[in-house]
Amino acid sequence: MRDRFGPACAVWTYQVARGDTLIAISHELLQPGIGWQRVQRLNHVADPYRLLPGTTLRLPVAWLRTEATVAEVVYQVGQVRAERAGAPLAEPLTVGTQLRPGDSVLTGAPPSALTLRLVDGTRVLNEPDIKVTIEQLLLRGRSGVVDTRLKLDQGGTDSRVVPAGAGPQRFRIDTPAMNLGVRGTQFRVRSAGDAGSHVEVLEGSVAAGAGSAAEQRVDAGFGAVARGGQAVQSPRRLLEPPALAASQPRIERFPLRLQWPPLDGATAYRAQVLMPDTVDQPVLDGRFEQAAATWTEVADGRYTLRVRGIDTDGLEGRDATAPVVVKARPEPPFANEPQADGTVYGERVLLRWARAPGAERVRLQLGPSSELEQPQLDRSDLKDTQLELELPPGDYHWRLAAIAPGDDQGPWSDTLAFSVKPKPSPSSPQLEPPAIGERGLVFRWRASAGARYHYQVARDAAFADIVAQGPVLKPEAVIPDPKPGVYYLRVRTIDANGFEGPYGDAQQVEVPQRFNWWWLLLLVPLVLSL
Repeated sequence: MRDRFGPACAVWTYQVARGDTLIAISHELLQPGIGWQRVQRLNHVADPYRLLPGTTLRLPVAWLRTEATVAEVVYQVGQVRAERAGAPLAEPLTVGTQLRPGDSVLTGAPPSALTLRLVDGTRVLNEPDIKVTIEQLLLRGRSGVVDTRLKLDQGGTDSRVVPAGAGPQRFRIDTPAMNLGVRGTQFRVRSAGDAGSHVEVLEGSVAAGAGSAAEQRVDAGFGAVARGGQAVQSPRRLLEPPALAASQPRIERFPLRLQWPPLDGATAYRAQVLMPDTVDQPVLDGRFEQAAATWTEVADGRYTLRVRGIDTDGLEGRDATAPVVVKARPEPPFANEPQADGTVYGERVLLRWARAPGAERVRLQLGPSSELEQPQLDRSDLKDTQLELELPPGDYHWRLAAIAPGDDQGPWSDTLAFSVKPKPSPSSPQLEPPAIGERGLVFRWRASAGARYHYQVARDAAFADIVAQGPVLKPEAVIPDPKPGVYYLRVRTIDANGFEGPYGDAQQVEVPQRFNWWWLLLLVPLVLSL
């Protein structure tokens, strides 16, 4: 009897490789009892021992060997878990864990994600807040082709299905609102349960159906929506990729913030940061209302930024990608002194900073230009938290960087500016003639607004034998019950900024042996030059 293909017969195609024969192919792919002669008749093969490489053989799916296979975890991040028969797996999910039909995968809040790989190379990225159940994983013969059926209750997947020729649909995802079948393609699907589902096709095509309504074919660059209980809407074109710069600026500070130009038609954006040179290993993931993404932090390294716009129907558009480099550690020390835009008086300048965690030393640059392209000072051997310098008057800029073990220098701090100015010298106060009264020997001088004073009273003109001294707020000094003899007084001003002027000329006064407090003292002022 001659074998024929009926209109409802599911057919799978096999591409002939060099060295193939009908006998070997039949033994490898077909169930026992299906002889190679039937394959020869169906495909009109003249010589079963001489097959032309690159040609295809049509094989009814019902003839193929089938056996259950597994899906392997190849990437995970965040909160991920799996259930088997409604109970958590005995062991935590890790890279290399194998899942089988009946198992469910659940992920937590962003950036939680888990990527599965099938034996035929198909990869499925399970995104945050997902529940998906593996309903079928059947290996067709020994060809490595897997018939897969997934049930997506909530959340989203990003699938890259290895093409299987012109055979029947062999990869299915069913959601409460939409059923999807593909042969080989890249597509995304998200389910909000009974509220509806979205599908976006990036390569190939997808057959999307809902209930008894006719299926919609959704081609690459298009997406479709199915609301709960309704047919799949007509496909609509996806938004174009955002115009990302060829590469993003180097990230040296947290929080991490990445921006891009607004995209026409986008009401929101989906942004992901992926491990470099990967498409299904996200480390950060989020939805953002504006054309910018912000995350708290991420480990230093090279990454890929992937961004797409979201339209009014909630369809996520085509992706734009750009490389990103994060180098924010070790974090630079915090500068304590001088204050930003502050002024240092005098030529001795003390630079102080906080200790940087994880750093074994600090690098410091200082110079007159804010760019510090050719710094006047460049030290990378500083293990203390301060450095004292002698600097002439002028404007300066400085910055710091921490260096971790292994010569690992982190980013620079902000460049801070300060000025060095000559130390001001307040003028010496002018002394008034001293007087003796009930309080004792009283010295007075002319006051200066906002100033304090420091006085000294000594028995010698060189002020080696000081009998009284100290700071005072008022412009006077009192020596109660002074002993007879000659005294010398001098005073200096301390201005509101704490700068001390020089001592003024000394004044001499003599207290006699016999002394009546109610008499006025005969004063013999003498101005001394010290």
